[in-house]
Amino acid sequence: MDYDHTTLAPVEGWVCVYCFGERACSDHFLTDPHERRVSDDGLCQYCRDIGRSGIGSLPEGFTLADEVAAYCQYLTGHYPAVAPGLPNALRRRSTGVVHGLVLAFLDRAQQAPPITALTPVALRAGRCFSCYAHDRLIDTDDLCDECRDLFRVAA
Repeated sequence: MDYDHTTLAPVEGWVCVYCFGERACSDHFLTDPHERRVSDDGLCQYCRDIGRSGIGSLPEGFTLADEVAAYCQYLTGHYPAVAPGLPNALRRRSTGVVHGLVLAFLDRAQQAPPITALTPVALRAGRCFSCYAHDRLIDTDDLCDECRDLFRVAA
C-alpha cells in the first residue's frame, strides 16, 4: 500500500507560482470594483498580501487561453529546471478546456519558442488507440494522456 498518496488529499487546481501552495478559487477569480474580471497574478492570498511578485497583468479583453498561456509561460520561464513538469502537473489536475489548453501549450513548447496564442486540443470520451482502455479522454489522434506522453517521447 502506498501510504504517501493515500493519506494526503491531492492538490487541485492551480498552485501559487511563488510558494506552490494550493490556491483558493477566490485567489484565481478576482474582480475589480466594477465587477470586471482581473487577470490572474498566479499568487495565493498570503503571497499577495506580503507583496511577492507574480504574473504580470494581461491586457483588457484577455481570454482563458491567454491566462493559461501566461501561467504556463511564467512557470517554464521562472523555473526552467523543472519545466515542462509544472505545466504537466497542471494538466493532470485540470478538466475540460483548461486541460486542452495546457496540452496545446506543452505540444507547442516542444516545437517552437514562446507561445502567444493557444487553441484547446479537442478531447472526447472514447477508446485509446494504443492501450485500448475504454471511457478515457482521448485527443484527435485517439490517444489518452498516458499514451500521448509515450508517443511524444518516442518521436
